[in-house]
Amino acid sequence: MVESLQALDAVFPLDTDASGENLLVRHESLGGAARTLGAASVPEDPEGFGARSGFARSRGEPAPSPLALLRYYDQDRDYLPGVQRVAGRPAPGAPVGIDLPASLDAANAARLIHRAHRRAERARDTIVWRTTELDPAIAPGVEVRLPGHSGTWRVRAWEWCEAGVELELERRLPTATLETAPLTGSSGRYAPPVDLPPGETRLVAFELPLDTASAHSDAPRPHAAASSSSAGWPGAALYADPGTGTLEPLGATGRTRALLGVTANALPPANSLLLDRSSALDVTLPDPAMVLSGANTAELAQGVNLALVGEELVQFAKADPIGPGAWRLSGFLRGLAGSEAGLAAHAPGEAFVLLDTAIRPLDAALLSSAAEREVVALGRGDAAPVRTSVHLDGITRRPLAPVHPRRTRLPDGTVRFTWTRRARGAWRWADTLDVPLVEETEIYLLTLGDPEQPLASWQVLEPRIEISPATIATLGEAAITAPVRVRQAGTHALSPALLLGTLEAA
Repeated sequence: MVESLQALDAVFPLDTDASGENLLVRHESLGGAARTLGAASVPEDPEGFGARSGFARSRGEPAPSPLALLRYYDQDRDYLPGVQRVAGRPAPGAPVGIDLPASLDAANAARLIHRAHRRAERARDTIVWRTTELDPAIAPGVEVRLPGHSGTWRVRAWEWCEAGVELELERRLPTATLETAPLTGSSGRYAPPVDLPPGETRLVAFELPLDTASAHSDAPRPHAAASSSSAGWPGAALYADPGTGTLEPLGATGRTRALLGVTANALPPANSLLLDRSSALDVTLPDPAMVLSGANTAELAQGVNLALVGEELVQFAKADPIGPGAWRLSGFLRGLAGSEAGLAAHAPGEAFVLLDTAIRPLDAALLSSAAEREVVALGRGDAAPVRTSVHLDGITRRPLAPVHPRRTRLPDGTVRFTWTRRARGAWRWADTLDVPLVEETEIYLLTLGDPEQPLASWQVLEPRIEISPATIATLGEAAITAPVRVRQAGTHALSPALLLGTLEAA
């Protein structure tokens, strides 16, 4: 019985609860609505886990042998053994299979192994949370929310200790992320390839902003999105040109086509702090069969419909078809993840890429960081290599521009400038917590006048500076009306500049 339950648990996740008189085994989806836990309890013992915060969060390493196979009894083949594999590019390592003692059709088996694979990835992100609240409803399988942590978490186990109740939690992915395009499976019959021309490759390369949950702060995150107008496109080989003309292999794109296209109009400038309800962007996709969809507020908060438009990252709430392969997007969140510099630099004919699971990470070491670097693709339907530069070049390691400038003139004539620091990777608001530094040290560079040839410059270690009347007098009359700007000096780059104001009397 134990072996049967283990096999079922891999595809139909089960929760076990022995807190009562009987052992309760149930499907994890019966956990109920998410409950909100109170603040974590800090123990008196300084040697225990979470001595300062009351919790310990960790993310496990990827499994050396990924879950990728499901063996079952196929209903369409007189219950002979069948096998389904996870769709997409195989992960490194020998695949692990599940032997499920059940009869299924191929489509359901493919759906089950896909969900099991996604759940295995989810279980890598865990938190051990200590609480002093006794709630009988908090049992294995129950979904909870944590103060200061986004998303929902599932109780995997609990233990009553001297310092309180310790809950072992794992991240629960939104239901939408467990689904994909309708999956079809084969029971072993011959499935001929689509009899269509291979099509020409379309390619867009870009860097993504830092994601502190899954990437190191010193490592760039280059990616590529490849697609074609033909459903018969077999994929393409990718190469890195580090700016020297030599090509280094980066692997293959795979057959999955990314949702990319070209803009038909320029996206107007807008405020990155507000929902842009007035702008509309027309996008043409290479294949009329490709589809874009809208998203509600909750889905936008989960990162749905994140897209690259030129040099700006946006999210869109509405997608309306206006012709074969043509879509009108509206309801934008603009200038996301430090891409405000691209807000006012749009033009027709820019690249559009939906940043979903179809994009492919690239080896940053092979691509280098030279300004002349390019990503090259070559497929069977390409008469010549397809080349592209890297959009959002350097955004992974470049600090964000400071915000909220304030200018104050003190009674003695001293001019005080203050500002607020931001941090790359800190995209979600953590109430009561300071923004993490991320950089090795906190340093700001201030310039008076032209940043390239400043009349004066200063370096400070905190987000404020006071310029005395004596210093102002030595700068000369031309300096009084010159703009003062500040940039954060990061470990690898300088942030964009923030205008603070001038030294002249108010």
